[in-house]
Amino acid sequence: VLKKAQAWLDGHYDEATKKRVKYLMDNDMKELVESFYKDLEFGTGGLRGIMGVGTNRMNVYTVGAATQGLSNYLKKNFAGERVRVAVAHDSRNNSRMFAEHVADIFASNGFTVFLFDALRPTPELSFAIRELKCHSGVVVTASHNPKEYNGYKAYWTDGAQVTEPHDKNIIAEVEKITDVALNCKNDNEVPAKTAALILLNGLMSIVLFYRILWRVLYHYVPSEVLAAIITEGKKKEASLIQDYWMCIILATAMRDSKMNMKKEEADRILLEQRTEKHGQ
Repeated sequence: VLKKAQAWLDGHYDEATKKRVKYLMDNDMKELVESFYKDLEFGTGGLRGIMGVGTNRMNVYTVGAATQGLSNYLKKNFAGERVRVAVAHDSRNNSRMFAEHVADIFASNGFTVFLFDALRPTPELSFAIRELKCHSGVVVTASHNPKEYNGYKAYWTDGAQVTEPHDKNIIAEVEKITDVALNCKNDNEVPAKTAALILLNGLMSIVLFYRILWRVLYHYVPSEVLAAIITEGKKKEASLIQDYWMCIILATAMRDSKMNMKKEEADRILLEQRTEKHGQ
């Protein structure tokens, strides 16, 4: 543990990280051991761990190594293609920072990157991957875990989390990364001629959202009504909360409407049966 911690003090790490490592070495051996006794594992669902310095913590270096491993696999799997990836994040502490770091590394590998400009729910990333014809995607989130945690989930071309054989192949590429500090690239290292970092702003989010809404509710709502909703949504950027309240209200109304229609139909049939019975 001390050897790994010393490597972080001597390596190409930022000064704030080195200062924290030195503090743990001098004052908190228990936390030092927890932070360095193993490497944070990239599993089938990605990364998840407590945020902090060290090889067993979520930080820009461990996230960077995971992203570079995923990048290496994407370049092998889609050789000769211009790789496209989407990146999203939730509202957790440091999620935006991690997401921007992930986007920087993808761009540094020459990928076209679509980065949402603010927090988004995971299903929106899944939809964006398919809608924007991406090869992969990442969402920074730790779901239901305590606030000290954060996570990193990788997605494939179908908008779902990676499965076999891709999960094992990505893990193998991540394990090949030996120096996590080398993967902490900055904006100046992004090759502008070979990469594109595209910010998905609020308007794009609304377009994606209403396309999802269209696909979910088209069985229940007349097409002209949905068209009017989409037109109105493009005129004004509604907040994320307003968007989802609208979805809930519409879905509830349509569900109740359909249930009422079924009840009315059932009552009509029952009445006809009774009338026919009494008539006989």
